Amino acid sequence: MWVALLIIAGLVLLAAVCLAATYSRRRILTRDAASVAMAARIHARAPGRGWAPGYAVYAGPEVRWYRMFSLSPRPRFVLRQGDLMIIERREPEAGEELMFPDGVRLLVCKTSDKSVELAMSQSALTGFSSWSEAAPPGFVG
Repeated sequence: MWVALLIIAGLVLLAAVCLAATYSRRRILTRDAASVAMAARIHARAPGRGWAPGYAVYAGPEVRWYRMFSLSPRPRFVLRQGDLMIIERREPEAGEELMFPDGVRLLVCKTSDKSVELAMSQSALTGFSSWSEAAPPGFVG
């Protein structure tokens, strides 16, 4: 009986440490930069599936996207100003509307080497669109 209680206590402690580490990671990564909640579609094997919660950190001419529940200090992907085009803006479709609250908009973006789908609130979309359309620092057109 004591062994079972020790195992349960150890698992609870491990879960608490992982949650604290995840929270600390986000605080460190967003300490000196603007950030916003933004889901990204990690894989598109099935329609309406493959979305992961996360947040984007604006770092000058880059947006770095991090998974919400990860301990990795590296972003999952980086989008660069001047290399990003918003191809489509849409409402959540079948299956997706169950995952996202009302008011979330989805974007299909394209860079020189990949396509990325993002989901964000209307206010986050306004900021993201402004950032993507602005000229990168030092750009002379």
